[in-house]
Amino acid sequence: MLPTLLCVCGQTLHPKKGFLWNPRTFSCPVCSFTVHLETEGATLDKATQLVDKDTKESWDKAVAYASIALAVTPDSPPWKWVRAFALDELKQYPFAISDWTACIEARYRAGSSAMKRGVAYWETGNYENAIRDFDSILYGDLFPCLRSEPINQFDILMMRGRVLCDAGRFDEAARDFDTIAEARGRIGAGTATGKLAYWQLVARYRGDKDKAKQEWLHT
Repeated sequence: MLPTLLCVCGQTLHPKKGFLWNPRTFSCPVCSFTVHLETEGATLDKATQLVDKDTKESWDKAVAYASIALAVTPDSPPWKWVRAFALDELKQYPFAISDWTACIEARYRAGSSAMKRGVAYWETGNYENAIRDFDSILYGDLFPCLRSEPINQFDILMMRGRVLCDAGRFDEAARDFDTIAEARGRIGAGTATGKLAYWQLVARYRGDKDKAKQEWLHT
């Protein structure tokens, strides 16, 4: 039996007549919202396009698509991935974290999922879990994902440094920022400019962002 499915307007979605034993089409009795589950690939493409539209309405619809698909095909990692993205955009971080976790456990885009989950933990003030996720990619069992997925080691290191600052672990943060600066120097991109220079100052001044900003603006 399918669980109760909610429309973006909050009403219960119902399977359309004729689909009760193999429900693929759902409609709302109040608004005009209808979801038809085609082949998984085609419906996934639709949901992904909704996420990319960058509006709250489209993110709500993407969550609805994914939740209905997961009711029909439970524990589908691709659908968990799409729903996590939409939930993340809606700032519903605890629910997004749950879906990112399912993706990691299923080894579906595990590195990218851990990175996104780390950011979601960061947004909710759970700094230690965020650092743990970034560490798993930089130094742990998800390290191979740096080669197999479109994630950048230094972007993650930068995020880790910023979370370390928020957690009051300034010496560790400074080491992360210095590592990035040294890498930039090796490729001739300059050692510390823009955002990196600012965060190096934040670490140096033990979290005093006003002092860091003042010096950064006059450098």
